[in-house]
Amino acid sequence: MNNSFFYKNYIKNQNVFFCRADINYSRNQIILNLIKGLNLKKIKILPYGNKRKFFNAFFNRKRIINDFFISIYDSKFIDQRAYYNTNIKNKFILFFYDYINFKFSRYLLADTKEHFKYWKELFGKTKADVLVLPVLANNNIYFPEPGRRKVNKVGELKLLFYGSYIPLQGIDKIIKAINLIKHLNIKVKLIGNGLEFKKIIDLIKELNLSDIITVNGERVLEQDIAKEINDSDVIFGIFGNSRKAKSVVPNKVYQGLACKKCVLTMESLAIREFFDENSMYLVKNNIVSIKNAIQDLYENREKIKIYEENGYKQYNLLYNKTKIKFRRYIKQIEEKLKNGV
Repeated sequence: MNNSFFYKNYIKNQNVFFCRADINYSRNQIILNLIKGLNLKKIKILPYGNKRKFFNAFFNRKRIINDFFISIYDSKFIDQRAYYNTNIKNKFILFFYDYINFKFSRYLLADTKEHFKYWKELFGKTKADVLVLPVLANNNIYFPEPGRRKVNKVGELKLLFYGSYIPLQGIDKIIKAINLIKHLNIKVKLIGNGLEFKKIIDLIKELNLSDIITVNGERVLEQDIAKEINDSDVIFGIFGNSRKAKSVVPNKVYQGLACKKCVLTMESLAIREFFDENSMYLVKNNIVSIKNAIQDLYENREKIKIYEENGYKQYNLLYNKTKIKFRRYIKQIEEKLKNGV
């Protein structure tokens, strides 16, 4: 291969990505873990967040696996439209980048079938060879720690939410659900920050839940997140109303399962691509359903243990299946390029 094609954008000791990428970012780390030992000679992966770089290799795009993962246009101007400047020029530029990447990629990675379906609604058809690569978790960080918290038959129930404070998360529904059962011995910890942070703080104060809900308001290292998960009984997923929220399975779901914890999240077609009601507690996306689920887990602690076992087993099956499928996908592409296809 012509070395000038990938020129200076190699990652040291990780000759995998087409352009410079943050290898500490979970998606990139997981990709590296899945293909560890493979020698990519003909093809490179374009990591998430580098859609402009696609133009650098447009006429050599048959050598690029494009990890589309998230539509920047959708994230900023549809899913979070209330918080971003709706400048027509900015919208057009981001739409253009996403459109070209989606429309003209030869090989494309999506995190769920539902998310890919949504992209087609936004950007039209693509002739790309698409592989669904679930988000998964970095198993070097997220795993059941030996001294992790065990579910008590009685006493305090610890619930954890972490992530960015954006509409996709639906944090307000969690808080309003907690308000309906604040007489129970439960503690909720919220980790993270973001666009809706002040709104959430004000809601907690308005409902007088400061004794039950603690908020750190800071970004936390993944290693610390893993410790928080292992020290909790139930991990919240997402409860947003947007099309995107219904199309994805977020990091926290996989990370909670990888740590062998009970995950509580809204039911969606995206979730059901990989999991079912036996591997996590799935609820309808409303306050009463969330409240009922928390109360059910509080009163029936054995259910938490069942979800822990089933979810962990299902996660590991998915991880191993994905690893085999992804490596086969790459090898087939390498073989095509070797034969000049």
